[in-house]
Amino acid sequence: GTFDSLERRFSSKDFRGCPFVNAVAEIRVEDPSGRKTAVEFKESRRLWVLDLLTQLGVAEADALATQLVLLVDGSIAQDLVRNDPAMARAAKEAARVLLQNAGVKLPA
Repeated sequence: GTFDSLERRFSSKDFRGCPFVNAVAEIRVEDPSGRKTAVEFKESRRLWVLDLLTQLGVAEADALATQLVLLVDGSIAQDLVRNDPAMARAAKEAARVLLQNAGVKLPA
């Protein structure tokens, strides 16, 4: 569902990417509190995914959680560069492969 939601957001004319990544890109090192907030937010998303994977009994849940959030962030970056909502679908397919390889049973 995350990637479906992203595809809808990518299709919006006012989508400008992740505000936390944008803020870090703009402020760089001048404001360490801004970076800290961005890191905390990104880590909270990774931990949320980790929790879901742990509930599913995935063996390498920590590594897979990191890979999945990389797909989310990568699809956002690719949409911004390409202006192509299909980047979310491509990331979704990659996530399906990772999840299936981890033994997660997915609906068809």
